[in-house]
Amino acid sequence: MIPEDKPKERESGQVQSKTSLKDSINTHIILLALLFMAVFAMFLMMTIKMALLGEETGLITPSAASSILASLGLSSMIAAPFFGKLSKLFGNFILPISFSGIALAFFIVSHAKNVGLLTAGVVMAGLFFGWVFPQAFLRVSQVAPRNGGTLTTSVVLMGINFGAAFSAIIINYIAGLFGFTTAAGVLTMCGVGFVVLAIFEFIYTYFDQRRAN
Repeated sequence: MIPEDKPKERESGQVQSKTSLKDSINTHIILLALLFMAVFAMFLMMTIKMALLGEETGLITPSAASSILASLGLSSMIAAPFFGKLSKLFGNFILPISFSGIALAFFIVSHAKNVGLLTAGVVMAGLFFGWVFPQAFLRVSQVAPRNGGTLTTSVVLMGINFGAAFSAIIINYIAGLFGFTTAAGVLTMCGVGFVVLAIFEFIYTYFDQRRAN
């Protein structure tokens, strides 16, 4: 009897593993992973193109670009503690609001005529981006299957890491298709991309809340 029971136990374990995987990932999680892959791929172009933008416009030196970019991370850190209160105030609409702010910041940076305006755009981008990361995982907790556990978070993190790792390759390729060859052009294209994401996120959040109510 004992030899006969072992295959059954093994088969049961395999079925349970497959069921667990199926119940851990849904369409919402996959879409979130793709969304934040695009977000991080576009946002990182701010850091990748800053020195080249300074060279093209003559506004800043490479060392000055590094100093200005330091304010990007600092402003994100300053914005993060306010996420809780803003999340209660705006709910899931904080994401399209953040995308809109980042889009405006990209347009300011790409069309800046002086160092002050350039720096203001960078700081603005950091402030709004400081609310994107916590909102990403809040959304995960809202839409993840009950049995998702850490697997759902891992899938979204994979999307983020993929976007960050291949940012230059992906965005430069797309920019080339549309004829954007300068740093200002690429940053403008990313600004347009964030506008598109903001519109889709606003529409999705609006109808999602109506459905929930």
